Formats: sequence, C-alpha cells, structure tokens
Amino acid sequence: MWNAYRISPNLYTLRSERAQEDSAATVSVLSGSDRLMVQASLCLTYVQNEGDYQLLLEAVRKLADDHARAAGTAQCLIQYECSGLLEKEGGLSLLPAGSIGCYSYAEAAFIEER
Repeated sequence: MWNAYRISPNLYTLRSERAQEDSAATVSVLSGSDRLMVQASLCLTYVQNEGDYQLLLEAVRKLADDHARAAGTAQCLIQYECSGLLEKEGGLSLLPAGSIGCYSYAEAAFIEER
C-alpha cells in the first residue's frame, strides 16, 4: 500500500507503509484549461515486486482522479517516468536496460489518458 503526502499545493510524494522514510514516487499535478496534467516520477529501487509496482501505479491514478474530480475536469493525462535499480529476481514486468553487479537497471516512460 502506498500513501500520498502533500509537499506543496501541487506536489506529492508516495511512500510505502513499510518504509515511511523512502519516497517511491514524486507526483506533480498541473491544472490546464480543459484537462489535468499529472507528472509522476517513480523510483523503482523502492518497489519490491510486480504487485508493489501495480499498486504504486494505482496510487498515482487515484491521486490524479481525485484532483480531476475536485477541479471538475473530464480529462486527465498522466505522464510516467520510471527508473531505478532492481534485484535481478525482482519480477517486474519492465525490461531491464542494463545491469550493475547483482542488480539490473530499468527505465521506462509512458503516458495514460483517463
């Protein structure tokens, strides 16, 4: 489970219930005239497995949906940038970009429209 903490009016951090000191994501919420733009930077080093990764994505989506509803906008665009070191047997669906010792490095960027 990931909890969102407000840093400033438009900036949030997402932290695991297990490790409150580590931020797995930083999320910036920007309001436009007809849609909400959300930029999420995910640090995969703090994501232990595929289940955690999917829950982190859902936490970002929930935060975006809550802001879109509060702003009264029908459209929301979420831009994800994911990167970090993973244990080689971590089981994430992202393809590793390379390896460093017993870790692999993953990097991905994608956009969701809601």
